[in-house]
Amino acid sequence: MLSFFSSEIKNFKNLVVKTDKNILIILISIPLITTISWYYTSRTFFKVNIYPYIVETVTNLELTEILYWLVSDSVTCLVFPCLILLLLREKISGYGMNFSNWKTGWKYVLTALVFIIPVLWIISSFGAFINYYPTVSESRDNLSVFLVYQLGLIIYLFAWEFLWRGYLLFGLEKKFGFYSIFIQLIPFVLLHNGKPLLETVSAIAGGILLGYIALRTRSFIYGFLIHLMLISGIEIISLLRYQNNEYGIGFNAIINILL
Repeated sequence: MLSFFSSEIKNFKNLVVKTDKNILIILISIPLITTISWYYTSRTFFKVNIYPYIVETVTNLELTEILYWLVSDSVTCLVFPCLILLLLREKISGYGMNFSNWKTGWKYVLTALVFIIPVLWIISSFGAFINYYPTVSESRDNLSVFLVYQLGLIIYLFAWEFLWRGYLLFGLEKKFGFYSIFIQLIPFVLLHNGKPLLETVSAIAGGILLGYIALRTRSFIYGFLIHLMLISGIEIISLLRYQNNEYGIGFNAIINILL
């Protein structure tokens, strides 16, 4: 029995020796990063470990909770991978942190904008989206809260896109090529669970498209801008619908939110 386990350990070590160490480290780091995210930089962690100490002193508790999640998770998804790349002596710009092929990239961004606005207009009237957005309920009657949340969202989505369409996608490209798009797609879609079903299902096509754009342009920045337009767009339109007190968007809604 001992000889069997000794032989298996030896076989495992031999397999590890033959692997590309950078790819191995990146693959192992992803579950570690997502575990840290789930247990320490999540809204659940805030509710259990921080909320009890500030509940009597903080006014905008929901916004504070969400900002904790957005900012701390941005550190998890952006800073940790960057530190790993520095330890591996890799150039962060080689993982999509650049504006290369900007002409092609901006064509994708502008084309997406044309399609995103009418689509968001339609789906924002669906019950699941009406009940879910705007994400911060306090922002429905407070423009300052809404703008602060949007700022946090920008930071978070940049880190989120870097993790999947930068760090993981380009980290695996050398070994898996085009298939790296579909590898990063798996955790990306799974982490959408809990959102409206249509949004989660749409994340499959979205993850493939954003992955392709990243490989095509050698940058995740353009995908970040498209993703930001989607998320901020549904937030803004949903807020306007709420302000207008009906399932339509009119001039009065814009006036109400600005006043």
